[in-house]
Amino acid sequence: MRSRFLWLVGLACANLAPAQVASFSGPVEAYAFDLPTRSVRPVIGFPGSSSFGPAIVEDLDFGSVAPQQSYAIVLKGVVWQLASHLDSARPSAQTLTGITARPQGVAWSDDGSLAILYSLAGNWIQTVSGLPTQPAVGPRTDVSTVGLLAAAVSDAKGKQIAVAVTGSSPGVFVFEAATRTFQALLPLSSPAALAFSGDGTELYAIDSSTKQLSAVKVANLGSQTVSLAGLANPFAVRCAPLTAAGQVVYVASRGDQILREYNFTSRQTVADLPLSFAPAGLDEFGRNSFMVAPRASASDPLWLFVDAPQPAIYFVPALPEQPVRPERGDRAR
Repeated sequence: MRSRFLWLVGLACANLAPAQVASFSGPVEAYAFDLPTRSVRPVIGFPGSSSFGPAIVEDLDFGSVAPQQSYAIVLKGVVWQLASHLDSARPSAQTLTGITARPQGVAWSDDGSLAILYSLAGNWIQTVSGLPTQPAVGPRTDVSTVGLLAAAVSDAKGKQIAVAVTGSSPGVFVFEAATRTFQALLPLSSPAALAFSGDGTELYAIDSSTKQLSAVKVANLGSQTVSLAGLANPFAVRCAPLTAAGQVVYVASRGDQILREYNFTSRQTVADLPLSFAPAGLDEFGRNSFMVAPRASASDPLWLFVDAPQPAIYFVPALPEQPVRPERGDRAR
């Protein structure tokens, strides 16, 4: 199949010698929690010519940055905080009370107003709403009443929450935050990943056992299903903005390292992109970019998928082993 994907390598826009400085200039694609350096830092420049900037918030045990925003939920020691104003010379930090367990991950709404903290091992979800100006931590909700948590997702504006569960009654459920109850939406044999359409009217779900992608209309429960044949273990899904050509959906498959572009409207595979690394997800990142694999070690790059002006894979080069400490006054307080 002739792919319209471009395989492009991201080049550093500055050399990666340790002599980085606290201040930085140039366009910031997004901010990222960098696990090897335990810090939040900017990705400077556009994908294809980008590099990491200096650490803004350091000494973190956990972090998750809101997509296309300048704030993050972080854990410093035993204190959970909302680190804000990452784009200023003096970031600030606000304590978040009510978070009592470390999540495995965070699912953000596209506008950054809602964060869903979740733990697959612990089988719970917890919301932080009203971000960034009036953060409100909701109670932790046990998902065992409907099954074993496999995925959690919010619509773009943080108004709807859905979870995928396995177990005796596997499927997709809508979570009502006000009553902390779950309403059945779509039965599936082994749901693995979820994504709302941009307008929130449809929810897309991957069934890993049948290798199928389903779309269910939230209002009337009407659903359609297409095959994901050729993908070994699809595990992540994201919707592109709706265009005249139809609804494009991106699906990542871990074992065979493939990123597929699928037109759900025409029911056609547009292209399969072989990856040279194991994808970890498809998380909203910058203006037109998704994080496909974060840095797990000091030698790893950050892998990004860009869907405009045409789909491509880029990497942000690895940092020096030791994090660069900003000058006094540039840390979150």
